[in-house]
Amino acid sequence: MMLRKNNTYHIVYYTLITFFLFLLLSPDSLFAQSGTGSAQSGIDLKSLTDISTNVSQSDLRSDDKFATDDIINPDYYMMGPGDILSVMIFPVPAVEQPIIISPECTAIIPRIGVVSLKGKTLTQAKDTITQIVKKRNSNSSVSLTLRKARLVYVTISGNVMFPGVFAFPASTHVSTLVKIAHQQAPTGSNAVNAKRNDKQEENGSTLAGRLLSRPSPIGLTSFSSRNIKIYHRNGTSSVADLEKARYNPDGNDDPMIREGDEVYVPFAPITYQTISISGAVRRPVVLAYKEGDKASFLFKAAMGITENADINAITGISNNSSTLSYSLNERNELENDHPLTPGYAINVGTKKNETRAATGGFVEIVGEVQNPGTFSIIPEQTKLRDIIQQAGGFTPDAYLPLGYVLQQEAEPFDSKKIEGRNILRGSDLLTEDTARFLMHNERKLPIASCDLSRCFDKNNPSDKDNIVLNSGDIIVIPKNPKKIFVYGQVVQPGYIAFEPGKNAEWYLNSAGGLSAGAIKSMIRIIKGKSKVWIEPESTTVLEAGDAIYVPPPPLNPAGYEVQYYATVANFAATALILVTTVLALFRN
Repeated sequence: MMLRKNNTYHIVYYTLITFFLFLLLSPDSLFAQSGTGSAQSGIDLKSLTDISTNVSQSDLRSDDKFATDDIINPDYYMMGPGDILSVMIFPVPAVEQPIIISPECTAIIPRIGVVSLKGKTLTQAKDTITQIVKKRNSNSSVSLTLRKARLVYVTISGNVMFPGVFAFPASTHVSTLVKIAHQQAPTGSNAVNAKRNDKQEENGSTLAGRLLSRPSPIGLTSFSSRNIKIYHRNGTSSVADLEKARYNPDGNDDPMIREGDEVYVPFAPITYQTISISGAVRRPVVLAYKEGDKASFLFKAAMGITENADINAITGISNNSSTLSYSLNERNELENDHPLTPGYAINVGTKKNETRAATGGFVEIVGEVQNPGTFSIIPEQTKLRDIIQQAGGFTPDAYLPLGYVLQQEAEPFDSKKIEGRNILRGSDLLTEDTARFLMHNERKLPIASCDLSRCFDKNNPSDKDNIVLNSGDIIVIPKNPKKIFVYGQVVQPGYIAFEPGKNAEWYLNSAGGLSAGAIKSMIRIIKGKSKVWIEPESTTVLEAGDAIYVPPPPLNPAGYEVQYYATVANFAATALILVTTVLALFRN
């Protein structure tokens, strides 16, 4: 009985052990432990895909503080490390695969492998990946788009207000970078290293020289905006032509930036070759000449003809005085296009019933008006108030005491230096005065003699100062500087906040008063507009932008005082002897 009971226990014991061994050694358990089963293998691949997708989606959802510049042209966008692509391969299940371009500029495509995109544009990247996929399966098709542009470091220098190193998306165009570098120093992650540049244009030390060269909407002369150099890290370079890019946005005249680019905005030389279009066009303009410019480019720059244009009276004249007539088709497109030469000018006439406008011209308004820019006028008929009204009036920051009108001068046969010496032929000036005259003659500005404050006085406007305008005139309306500069022999030289109605003595006291050695009789006020020096009086009221200069004692050469007092003593002795002699004669 005991033996049978023990056998039963053994049978149950071995049965249980066999059952547990069967569970442990089942195929599903083996696959689960070894990780070689197809089901588990599928889960691993999906996990890997989810991890890759989650990383990319995290990047896509990151807070992007950069505004979109423009719709990019894939033919010109260069691929680079950090770009995020979106790839979908058909006819497999259409699941978007965000792919980050590696630092080696390669892309890891699911089920395809590693693809090098170095030196390729976005269009070329699409073609390359499509060809590789089709080699694997000719029935497949690929959809590839740029989901997010990488951030790149770019250096900008030259003729910009804030040169330095900036970080921007690679989809940013050069024109946008130049605009930002011309504005107030930016803040945030894109302001890596920006420093103010106060260097003036090289086309003249005067404001007149800079303005007469026709600044573009981004604050540059057309020479500068058409000759921007971009030096790439791979040793190549390119040139941006922002004027042409305005009328041909699909080309590469305004390229997108790349990592390591060095952008140089040139200063305009004193003189450079130009082309122009005027007359019955919407935007009369003078542009810097570049080889390859065509007549059609000028018509695009002029934004088309006006309603009163005579399409049968369009002529062009070259610098050798040869003329050519132009014709337009029914869509107002130029039919006889051709390359231009330096100095070429096109004029669009007006209809015969508007003969007054046939002699039209244009003026430019710079500064504090509501709508600065170029405006058409009738020469010697349109007046100053009329054109300011067309520009929408002044802004609240406009300061008329510093405003002026630059008038276009006919270029003299001789240079200004020779002209100045010719003027001196009949002069009776002394040597010192002659030197001063030559200095002033070389720096004279072609400013119209008018006072904008009196012209636009609301209570008593001056008709005398409401001058008539001529083609090429430039009206300058500066911003109110709201300060007076005091320097020289004062305790605290520098800018003093402008207070209307205050005289020079008040500003000198605000600067801490005169310092030791100041010569009070030589204090001068330098007017902000005309730069004329005047002696301060108690009734002299200063204007914002003026300066007060307090000179130090004169630097006399060694022995000057001895000679001075010896001369005075000699003169006194001579006078005493003369008086004594005269008295002696009268006594006799």
